[in-house]
Amino acid sequence: TVIASIYRTGEYQYLLEELQRFINKLSMGKPSPDLFIMGDLNLPNHRWEHNDDDRNCVATEEFSEGNFLSQIVVEPTRGSNVLDVILTNRPSYFVFTDVEETNVISDHRIVTGVLGYNLTK
Repeated sequence: TVIASIYRTGEYQYLLEELQRFINKLSMGKPSPDLFIMGDLNLPNHRWEHNDDDRNCVATEEFSEGNFLSQIVVEPTRGSNVLDVILTNRPSYFVFTDVEETNVISDHRIVTGVLGYNLTK
């Protein structure tokens, strides 16, 4: 299982490449690990349902598609934009996600996700 927190401040192709190298190293000869990549990607114009021309958006989509990641935050997290995301190759593990207002901690809304596992077989 890989859990990563990302904050993008500018061009971040290098960060995605390093993260990909780490995932590849974990996956050598084994099934792909469960991936949970969360954070503020600062892609204000990105529309997750279709391709964009912005190179950071394209890099994010290529990374996501290459790792079979779904973006599961669907509500805006700052203004009308979805900046804070949860990317995962196991979306069915999430039983609940929510975006809530906060005026105390940040100008972003708080993203929460609850993972659920069925431990009985």
